[in-house]
Amino acid sequence: MRVLLGSTAKMGAGTNVQDRLIALHNLDCPWGPSDLEQHGGRIERQGNQNKEIYIKNYVTGEPLEDNVRISYPQQIKQLQAKVQAQTTDLSLTMETQEQDFAIQLQGVTFREKEKAGQTLLAISKKRKSYRNTTGHCKLSRF
Repeated sequence: MRVLLGSTAKMGAGTNVQDRLIALHNLDCPWGPSDLEQHGGRIERQGNQNKEIYIKNYVTGEPLEDNVRISYPQQIKQLQAKVQAQTTDLSLTMETQEQDFAIQLQGVTFREKEKAGQTLLAISKKRKSYRNTTGHCKLSRF
């Protein structure tokens, strides 16, 4: 869509308005350089009585609109869920911070975090041999 603005001073019937154009506003940018040149040619012509003319091209991006309508709301929901999970984790950590540590790995109860961590790492390296028929591996009991 193009909007051509011209001077209306001293215009009478039969006046050629193309000789009095001041500004061209391209609301949709043409596809190719030759199209852009053709649009500009409507105002940049011999006989235009205005010494200065203005050509404005307005561009909006559909990706920005898609981000605002689709991507950003999805990202907000994901981040809100992440914050909620972290808040829950923090709450559980605070509740159990003073309790004694105990974990059972493969039938052995560990009360020291360092030994439990080493055992858990060793188990995870050999996890394929501990998988059951469903593909899951039962490692511990708290």
